[in-house]
Amino acid sequence: MKNIWTDSQIEFLKANYPKNGATFVAQNISRSVHAVRMKAMQLQIKFSKPDSWSEEELLLLKKYYPKRGSPYIAARVNRTQDSVRTKAIRLGLRRDDFRKWADWEIRYLIRHHGKKSNVSISRTLSRSKDGVLIKAQKLGITKPAAARWTEEETQTLIKMFQDPNVSVKEIEKILNRSELSIWKKAFKLKLKRPWLNKWTNEMHAFLKKNYKKMSYKDIAQKLDVTESSVQHYANRHGFHKGNKN
Repeated sequence: MKNIWTDSQIEFLKANYPKNGATFVAQNISRSVHAVRMKAMQLQIKFSKPDSWSEEELLLLKKYYPKRGSPYIAARVNRTQDSVRTKAIRLGLRRDDFRKWADWEIRYLIRHHGKKSNVSISRTLSRSKDGVLIKAQKLGITKPAAARWTEEETQTLIKMFQDPNVSVKEIEKILNRSELSIWKKAFKLKLKRPWLNKWTNEMHAFLKKNYKKMSYKDIAQKLDVTESSVQHYANRHGFHKGNKN
């Protein structure tokens, strides 16, 4: 049952993925970035980078966020509360009701950051999600921003991403970049994996019937595709081996 998405998780994905991306959603529903991205692809939900904040919006944020928080700002700048909180964190803003962190809280945050969702940590510590995010940022345990792609890296990605014999894992190793970074760049370049357009209705039916009984390797041999193609297609369509239904 672990791999089955709940209605609340799907609703959170729909509400937050378009503006906040896969990493934000994954941290808040205790799923991997890869699983979030695949579910978004299955539901045809796309990530669109939020518009830049205007000077007027920034002034409003700086003036009222400390005392009134994200709901007040979001209603006045026509943005989501999550978008407001994210911008406040980047600017180093915090609520006036902030209380000093105890040593045990800091140790707990360091131990569980990246393993538990920020919502789960905030509940355990009786703190806001904003407070947890800000403290993690100050402690330097958040992931650093990825370096810009060079022209050489981009051309390598274009060549390898569209090669059916090269897996995304291999591209990760060659470019020394995360899977998320590779998929994001590929989407931006409008690249497609060969298997995305290769599957027929008959192949889909065969996988649906046999994915619990056969290994991905055996299915790949039967369908004359790569094992990676089978695994990705299965993930996109919710054919998880652990499913009970």
